[in-house]
Amino acid sequence: MPKNALIFLSLIFLELGARDVARLSLKTALKENSALDENSATPQNYPDFLALALRLQAAFALQGGGADAAFGILEPVFSLEQNFKNHLSKANIFLVTKDFLSAKKELELAKIASQNSQNSQNSLAQITAFESFVAFNEGDLLGAKSLSLEALKIKPNLRIALLTLSLVAIKTNDDKLNIFACKELLKLNPYNESAWINLSGTLHKISMCDESIEIANKALCFYPKSTGLLSNLATAYHQNKQIEKAISLYEKVLEIDPNMSNIFSNLSGIAADANDWQKALEYTNKALQISPKNITMLSNKAKILIELQTPPEQIEKIADEIDSIKKDLSYELRGYLTKKLGKYNQALKCYKKAFEMDSNNTSLLKSIGGIYKELSDFENFELCYKEYLKTHPNDAEAYSHLAFTSHYIYGKDEKELFTYAKNYGKIVESRTPYRYSAFAPKKDRLKVGFCSGDFRNHPVGYFIDSVIPLLDKSKFELFAYTTNAKEDELTARLKPHFEHYKSIYNKSPEHCAKLIHDDGINILIDLSGHIALNALETFAYKPAPVQASWIGYWASTGLEAMDYVVGDPIVSPPSEAEVMVERIWNLPKCFYHFSLPPDASTNELLAINPEPPCVKNGFITFGSFNNLSKMNEHVVALWSKILKAVPNSKLFLKYRQLNDDEQKEHFCRWFGKYGVSADRLILEGQSPRYELLNAYNRVDLALDPFPYHGTTTTAESVMMGVGVLTLKGYSYLTRIGETSMINSGLAEFIANDENEYFSKAISISKDVEKLSYLRANMREYIKDKPVFDTAKFAKDVETMLEGMWSEFISRIPK
Repeated sequence: MPKNALIFLSLIFLELGARDVARLSLKTALKENSALDENSATPQNYPDFLALALRLQAAFALQGGGADAAFGILEPVFSLEQNFKNHLSKANIFLVTKDFLSAKKELELAKIASQNSQNSQNSLAQITAFESFVAFNEGDLLGAKSLSLEALKIKPNLRIALLTLSLVAIKTNDDKLNIFACKELLKLNPYNESAWINLSGTLHKISMCDESIEIANKALCFYPKSTGLLSNLATAYHQNKQIEKAISLYEKVLEIDPNMSNIFSNLSGIAADANDWQKALEYTNKALQISPKNITMLSNKAKILIELQTPPEQIEKIADEIDSIKKDLSYELRGYLTKKLGKYNQALKCYKKAFEMDSNNTSLLKSIGGIYKELSDFENFELCYKEYLKTHPNDAEAYSHLAFTSHYIYGKDEKELFTYAKNYGKIVESRTPYRYSAFAPKKDRLKVGFCSGDFRNHPVGYFIDSVIPLLDKSKFELFAYTTNAKEDELTARLKPHFEHYKSIYNKSPEHCAKLIHDDGINILIDLSGHIALNALETFAYKPAPVQASWIGYWASTGLEAMDYVVGDPIVSPPSEAEVMVERIWNLPKCFYHFSLPPDASTNELLAINPEPPCVKNGFITFGSFNNLSKMNEHVVALWSKILKAVPNSKLFLKYRQLNDDEQKEHFCRWFGKYGVSADRLILEGQSPRYELLNAYNRVDLALDPFPYHGTTTTAESVMMGVGVLTLKGYSYLTRIGETSMINSGLAEFIANDENEYFSKAISISKDVEKLSYLRANMREYIKDKPVFDTAKFAKDVETMLEGMWSEFISRIPK
């Protein structure tokens, strides 16, 4: 075989990753040249291919850790000619030894030498690509990306530029860029194992699980025992909720390499997802046998032990063990432990200390923000999340949390909240690989799907409980898609009224979208928005031709794939369109309906005492059973002013936060700041629902917080004969109190501003006759009002569904 053919064969084998074979080809080529053998090099009239051979030989020496040997091998080539590639080889040696300054000097010399080359532009591209690699190694990610792209403009298939681009993309979480770079690298060399691993891993990272599975399976034809590919395939199956396949593949990886602690850790994660904490602990212990000082695994073990209700002292021992490995690194774990114990102030101190010790770990800002949320400090929650997003700009979940939680902030600009939702939508839809565009035609009945995690005792469940049974089954075929494994008696009551009740709990968005599309759904209703257990990522695939968000949320989802947000003329007037990606579909009266419990007229706990409690007590009791996260400085100040203006009056607060004595003390201090003593407060924690409803018999007048109004609590209060004083708002959410009271026939309980809120609280609380009349007649009075008139509301919903479908049909080109 010709000597130059052997040299190029060596290059090919090196590119394919077969270094031993490449080295053998090079050795053969060198031995066939009398002027140069494998172990010696003397300046003679070397042909070009021998210069290439020397550069290859230097590269092999460098891989073996011999920088000095590599320099020695290159020296005779420089005495023969100043080829720019020789400078690149020398720059590479400097790069490996982290002498970046010398590497850059060689690249400048390479540019000078390249001016004499036959294709100077091609040479410049190679040098620029190498500069990008140096910039990456120096930590200049923006410079590395810019130089890589510059090199690729000149020569689109330049391997080192694509490799650098991929490395930059990994560091900056730019998944789209990484996928592009990997695919281009695989066009150059379809046997590039690392590119296959990188590509399949990135695809499952962005929830493109089916594509990841396809890529990994294709690559495994070349590398059937690649633990990286097998691990990625297992992870993709895990994310796709194909758990048995995932476990089987993880076990196969361990057969090849039983010392991969991360695989045991992944198996622990699968067990944890199934709430099998004992098995999760077993796998984590196996991982720690291999990597006993792995701090992440020690932390995971502690978190599992917390779920197993292990005494805190044992968790502290693990925290001490982490500190013994690396001082002060246990603060994150201690923060997690104290958060789980409900000790939020202590958790905040721990997380802040953890961030102080490692400010590069910006993920801790989410943990800190989460604690601020628990403490109802929503301004600091928002600040933490915005700071976190500077380093994680593609975290859709963080934007979702911002879109939801920032609604608690008094006076928050609705347009900024809309920006959070839009950013969420852009990220999710940009990483959604496709959208369905072909749909099954409507048959005899409209197929309507409802998607929620709350077909249970939950506000959403209460809103639809009596409506779903009344929808005309001759017109509508109803499907429920639940994202929650938990069920209760309300679930059991609802299930028979859906012809199809399907669980999509723990399923990937792509899997869920395919299921819904295959079911031929005509209209898909989201009942969650940005609240917990939502399936918005499934909606991004557009599995149904008409999609709408209703009841569970009060603002834009941010998804272009969502056609409508359902409102009413009060909460969503035409001006609200400015802060909606979706179009608004208004129900004629009220956007929601409240279902009275089926035994409201017979259960003693739900009976209304016709006499206001102030008659017996001798003082007025104001009340709010809302989530106490809705409290803010303005609410506490105004309610304190009311209490001081109404002699001997008390405020009855009841919610789960008050199960905690620390929280009780917090609210006592908060009201104390405005001159209200603790004895004026009645603070109670969580109760079973009917006991909670019965507690309204101890309330004379309910006070609605602002800007985040009550919805369920307002309807429950009215159902139990207690009027709710509410404040007019400026957005969908802040107008809910207004629509609730108008559509309950109680418009006199609406205040136009905080001054009127104060004066109405005083005047209504003095009108004992009115309070008595409401209690005695409320149930009869509200039964034909829009919030409570089930039959009328069900007809409005039917009209809405038919109208949405007609509008869709009208947009189809004739």
